[in-house]
Amino acid sequence: ANHSLGAAITGCWIVPQVLDGIKSDVIASVALVLLEQHTASNSATLDFTSCISSSYDDYVIRLINVVPATNSNQLMLQFSSSGTYVVLAYSWTHLYNHQNAYNGWEGSSSDSAIYVGGGQVASAGNGVCGVINLYNPGDAGTTMKCCTMDTTRLHTSVGLVQDCPNRGNVSMPAMDAFRFLFSTGNITSGTIRVYGVAKL
Repeated sequence: ANHSLGAAITGCWIVPQVLDGIKSDVIASVALVLLEQHTASNSATLDFTSCISSSYDDYVIRLINVVPATNSNQLMLQFSSSGTYVVLAYSWTHLYNHQNAYNGWEGSSSDSAIYVGGGQVASAGNGVCGVINLYNPGDAGTTMKCCTMDTTRLHTSVGLVQDCPNRGNVSMPAMDAFRFLFSTGNITSGTIRVYGVAKL
């Protein structure tokens, strides 16, 4: 609608239709736009190859009950540049907690992927749920590609729900895709959606 309110309307009534148009413009400017989604069905990986573009520099990834086929697994995230997935030099760290107050830090400064949601994801229960924020992945320079994560999942050995605030990054050229996979075995089920955050 592209409405504007300037000095010319001083002292005038604004008709409801104009207000509705302004409201629509504001909503559109802050919207999350669904760009790509995949649902696992005993899948080796879930690859996201079309969502990254110059239209967005801020992405929100939602994990909905991502369950491994094999017990005691790690959910991992890898990035691609020019059609090739990077399999080394990822840095990640996370804090894990559960209701018995057991907590600690884990991490790596050089790994084959970013670990999402902590270790020992159970093959029963709701799998990994959470949100990942991915920042400026399409930057053309060999810059640090960063993401922040907040996830929860059922821990295999302690049998309790565990939450994990996570951080991850890797230094690489412009990213053109990313994938999720488990450290061992397939992804039994679960949906992952990628949204672009509309620029103001």
